[in-house]
Amino acid sequence: MASSSALPERDTLTQRGAKTSSVGDSTNSNLVSNNHADLDLNPRAGTLADLQPDFVLSVLYSNDNGTVTAAATADFERLLTTLDGLGFQFQVKPGSAQTVLVFIRLAPQALHAAVAAARTHDLAAGVASFTYPAEPSASERLRVARGLITAAGITPGVGNWNFVRCLTALHDTAANYRVLVGWAHGARAFFSATDAQCEHVRDAYGPALALYFYFARHFITWLGPLALVGAANHLLVGRYSPLFALTTLVWSVAFYHSWRQRLQNLTARWGIIGNDATPLPASPSTLADSTSFSDVAVRQLAIVPLALSVTFILFSYQLLCFATEIFLTQVYAGPLQRYLSLIPTGMIVVFVPVLNLFYGKVIDAVCGWEGHTTVEGLRASKAHKQFVVTFLTSYVPLLLSAFLYLPFAHHVGAHLASAQRLVPTLLSTRLGVSITPQFTVNAARLATQYHYFLFTNNVVGFATLFFLPIVVRHALPKAKTLASGEPAVFDDGVDAEYLADVRAQIELRAYDVSEDYTQTVVQFGYLVMYAPVWSLSPLFVLVFALFQFKGDLFKVMTQVRRPLPERVVSSAPYDSYVILLAWVGSITSTAITAMYRVPPKVAYAQPFTANEHTSLYTRGAANVGIAPWKLALVVFAVEHVFFGLNVFFRAVYAHFRPQDAVDLERRVTVARAEFVQAHKRDLVHENVDDSSLDSSWLSAADAAAAAKADYLIRSRLK
Repeated sequence: MASSSALPERDTLTQRGAKTSSVGDSTNSNLVSNNHADLDLNPRAGTLADLQPDFVLSVLYSNDNGTVTAAATADFERLLTTLDGLGFQFQVKPGSAQTVLVFIRLAPQALHAAVAAARTHDLAAGVASFTYPAEPSASERLRVARGLITAAGITPGVGNWNFVRCLTALHDTAANYRVLVGWAHGARAFFSATDAQCEHVRDAYGPALALYFYFARHFITWLGPLALVGAANHLLVGRYSPLFALTTLVWSVAFYHSWRQRLQNLTARWGIIGNDATPLPASPSTLADSTSFSDVAVRQLAIVPLALSVTFILFSYQLLCFATEIFLTQVYAGPLQRYLSLIPTGMIVVFVPVLNLFYGKVIDAVCGWEGHTTVEGLRASKAHKQFVVTFLTSYVPLLLSAFLYLPFAHHVGAHLASAQRLVPTLLSTRLGVSITPQFTVNAARLATQYHYFLFTNNVVGFATLFFLPIVVRHALPKAKTLASGEPAVFDDGVDAEYLADVRAQIELRAYDVSEDYTQTVVQFGYLVMYAPVWSLSPLFVLVFALFQFKGDLFKVMTQVRRPLPERVVSSAPYDSYVILLAWVGSITSTAITAMYRVPPKVAYAQPFTANEHTSLYTRGAANVGIAPWKLALVVFAVEHVFFGLNVFFRAVYAHFRPQDAVDLERRVTVARAEFVQAHKRDLVHENVDDSSLDSSWLSAADAAAAAKADYLIRSRLK
């Protein structure tokens, strides 16, 4: 629980001898009692409010029979000894019938030493910052403390530490409640996304999470002008406007490059531009089979056939569901037609989650086999593989309607008589099964589907992500207690309410920022790929993005475990998905606009034939208003307009570099040179060429300074 108030000295909160003797002897009977209120491993530690812990470790201490073995006692003693050696203050409280909770917080002296050593290491490794506060923020304190725990080898659930079930950073529930109430006070505050909210996220949860909220806020800011243009186009022009399609294309490319510049500004202001020079290590289980970069690249290429197979299976299944839907809704005319038409929806609802679950497990296994040596590389690999399925499930249904159903569905009418002859006489006479005598192309299908994905699908997804977890959070503990048969733990005293809140936090699911990035990127894709279908779509996406922004703040603070702070320097790989979707949108939106830019009667979904509009390119009653060769020429031209816009905006934004980045680059050069000069005699590599200290780190000075910083950190841990 974060607090900036001064803490008592470490020996007033922990007494090593008192704890070790109580763990080994007198507490065994207490640990297996039904009511843990009498368990006291900290006779001199005071309350948890005095400790104000940052983390809690859930530790398995007794077996299924409720007995404590000598091995469990030795493991528990090893954990406490390691924590004490790192400078942590801690208290031990009962968890469940088989676990205990170890609450920890770095003592002030150990914290300041670790922070100083970490900052020195950052400077040596190129992560220079000139914006460090005198006192570390909550996110920096948690990051440094977690770094010490990881450096000591404490890895929950792995190897010799498998008795440590989890390491959970604790929410400051009361502070979070005050912040959320302040942000929701009044309509103006509720419907706003500000830099102050993003900065609060950075101070509390670190830059990695703050970058997502800045990305979402940037998206909301840029949606405003496009929503105004879309509303005007809806009133004055209508659907499939070439001018609005071109406006959306320019907007998408400009948004991408403006975000890239905003990203440089943020990382410069936060002083983490060089953080990619010190990538975080992946988990020990992943590092066990780590390989060189070239080997990782080869293994990633070896996965391409698997990705193509999954793509083929999912696309084929979507095509089957699409054909089934068309048959049951527009061709079949027998009994129960209203209910049978729901079968394709059921097929998708059942199959897609199962495929995602299976594919997720395959991704985890494959990424582990690839041998990534950094968290960044592992996450990027997972994101790339998952984005393939996300793209297919989000956009393919609309692509099928736009480029398969509307252009070619009129051919179905020519085969209705043959289909009727295939229906057995018994079915037609006894059960009334028949085929409709006339097939009419539903020109509203694309617009109707687009409305569904923008509105209905988002509302259902929002409720699933934010309201369902609230119900589950209150019902799950009771369900687990009934299912396991374990008695509930009752706490007495001043810590009872706090302990109940901590146990609830431990049961929360872990937070994954990639889910929120993906949600925002998918909304961007709907705009750039299909916005001409309905020019009010930016307005709806804007409203949903505002709710999503506030919902994500609420989720991070109350519905998931507190995210562990990480420093990253970019929103990769999701910014690359933005420009990829902008390129795909330059093709799809242009093609859709050119194919269906027809009079209002047709555009607004009145069933029609070729005779109603002479400009239609038809073979029967195709809903396409342009010849194929002209369509290909238009798409080719607009795609190259996209490439030209990309080059143009890259040059424009490169010319206007953020001043924070320019100033930081200048100061980094001076600071690194001063650092190497000051530590030259103590460096491991003494032969440093002073003339080589230009605007970029030389490898010799870099390695020497980093080695010195590592030595300082190790010396403080001893």
